Amino acid sequence: MTDPHNQADTQTLTDKAKTIAEDSAASISETAGYAADEAKSLLLRAQEAIGQAVDTTIEAFKERPLTSAAIAGGVVAAAAGASYGVKKLFEESGSDLPGDTGGAAKKNKAGGKSGVKAGHTA
Repeated sequence: MTDPHNQADTQTLTDKAKTIAEDSAASISETAGYAADEAKSLLLRAQEAIGQAVDTTIEAFKERPLTSAAIAGGVVAAAAGASYGVKKLFEESGSDLPGDTGGAAKKNKAGGKSGVKAGHTA
């Protein structure tokens, strides 16, 4: 024999669970929509800021081409110096640079300069 009260209670709980799930799904959907709108807004603001920065840079180059060229040269020199420094650090540590096929580690294994004399251990 089944108790009609238990069946009614089970049905009520099932209905409540369905309602909670539907409300949660609607809330999640609304929150996702809000987040997507915010992301679009943020992207548009970033695009506008980048566009303004590019326009300002172009105007600066037009107004002072020699100064701008000197600054650009300094930036290139700084990047080259940083690249050289990183390369030297990797060579000293015996590690290969990412994408390097003939790096320091291979030279050391083949008997190249490693900072340790032959027959001696560090």
